[in-house]
Amino acid sequence: MSEILPAKFVALNATAARRQQYVVGNPVATRLESGVGNCFPGLEMDLRNLERRFFPFLEVDFLQDNQATTQVVGVDMAGVNTSALAPADQQAYAAIAADMGNANVIWAITRIVGDFGIFGSKSLDLPPQNAAVPNGDPPDPWTAVRLLPQGKPVTITVVRNSAGGTAKQVTLTRNRVAYLDENGAFSGIFEPGELSQSLCSPWTHDFRDCACFYWASNHPDIVLPPAPETVPEDSRWRLAVPWERTQRGTPDNPSAHATPRSPRRLELDYYEINQRWQDLDIVVEGRELRRPYIGGVLSATPFLTTDELESTLRYAAGIERAAVQTYLTAAYSINPAPANRGTLVVDAATTFAELMRIAISEMRHLRITNDILRAFNERLHAGASFRPALQIADAFPASGGTAEPVVERRLTPDVLDEFIAIEKPSDSIDGLYARIVVTLENLGFRDLGQALRSVMADGFDHFETFLDVKEWLSHHQPADYLLNLRQPDPNDPRHRHLQELFLQLMQTLRRGYAAGLPAGADDIARARDLMLGNGIMSASEALRTAGSLVIFDALTGDPDFGTVTNPRTGP
Repeated sequence: MSEILPAKFVALNATAARRQQYVVGNPVATRLESGVGNCFPGLEMDLRNLERRFFPFLEVDFLQDNQATTQVVGVDMAGVNTSALAPADQQAYAAIAADMGNANVIWAITRIVGDFGIFGSKSLDLPPQNAAVPNGDPPDPWTAVRLLPQGKPVTITVVRNSAGGTAKQVTLTRNRVAYLDENGAFSGIFEPGELSQSLCSPWTHDFRDCACFYWASNHPDIVLPPAPETVPEDSRWRLAVPWERTQRGTPDNPSAHATPRSPRRLELDYYEINQRWQDLDIVVEGRELRRPYIGGVLSATPFLTTDELESTLRYAAGIERAAVQTYLTAAYSINPAPANRGTLVVDAATTFAELMRIAISEMRHLRITNDILRAFNERLHAGASFRPALQIADAFPASGGTAEPVVERRLTPDVLDEFIAIEKPSDSIDGLYARIVVTLENLGFRDLGQALRSVMADGFDHFETFLDVKEWLSHHQPADYLLNLRQPDPNDPRHRHLQELFLQLMQTLRRGYAAGLPAGADDIARARDLMLGNGIMSASEALRTAGSLVIFDALTGDPDFGTVTNPRTGP
């Protein structure tokens, strides 16, 4: 019988993996999934730094001076001494390392022999001599090194030049270094911060010139001044100011506000930024902060019993499932190729993408809610089995106590208004979660309350996104961006296929949530696969293409997947 090995968890972003919960005070845009690199790859690192360690045990800089020098700036002698290198190679590395602290000595790579892709295998002098000739030489040393195949032999000639001294050289042959390790993460040869060390300085100079039209939303540019401490707040504290302004003002006397044509003199000069960077204030919720931040104070009535708390948590999970289904139906009612061109194409495509993003976020909320229920169950009922919360809510709670029925429909203006009401802060779902959070924290389960605060923060993001969607679509007629979809035929093979996948998804989630982590990791991964690729999303696309509304039939055959009612209102 073959040995069953434990599941291997490989964290490609170890820092994010170690801290799963939401950090109080951080905006939603600081979450890993909101990273600017997700939309604009390259802004989070400088690819040129990968080539700095192309040759084993050497660190080089590609200097764009008159000679385009490829200068050796570091030698990993610890690695050299623990590797099975020939004595001559060890001596060559040692000779280079001996001069690394001498400012009067430069070791530079003057020749590389290897395979340079479209330029062929050759002995290339650095800097390249025939870069102006088509397919002659690579245009510069960095490009030349970047073309070298990983794992293939490379020979370099390294020349020592010293002020007033005698030049000497060494020749080394090794295999080109690979960027990634066997797990697909960046190799350990790269030091922390090395891949981003040559980027612009986003917290200082670059913010001043690029402004908010370039940087991601979590980087401050225009902010509100600190709230007053000893005088009543008036309109002056609700006028935006440049974050990098030279006149900082005080909490009782804000500085001049920003206008679309604010003169540059309002902002710090470059030398001032370097000298006064510590004067720049922390920004929380769009406002500068000069006092200790007291976050997460919720004014909500706690539940009286743990039974009431648990039943409400199960209803909250049902809301998340209902949101997933209604948002997916609305998303797949958007016309992917509207006949009326222009801005409608962009607005429709962006609306679909945002609805899908929010639906996926709600799927994550369903898991968070179940994780909290499991932890709550383990603390109050140690040893008892856990029954996952996978029922669907029969209605959304809404402002004023009016319930909104869960109905899967096209994204008409009325439906969009309902989505806005559902996600509105302090109302509907957000208000329900506030009571749960307060109760958990009163019971001493602050860590569980913190996890739910992340769900509430996401809800605010969803609310703002739906407001944006309403603004985008207000310029168009619904008939132009919505498909005229019919109710699905129960006997349509495409509809039946969607329902089969949906049932498999729910059954897989039940197994995964019941087992918990790490035991349920495989089932949770399978559930993710059932959503993506050839799963539910592809089946939904097929129904949309066929002119049918994407509807998820009620799973009446299993009580675990039936309906759940708000325990505060009853059936």
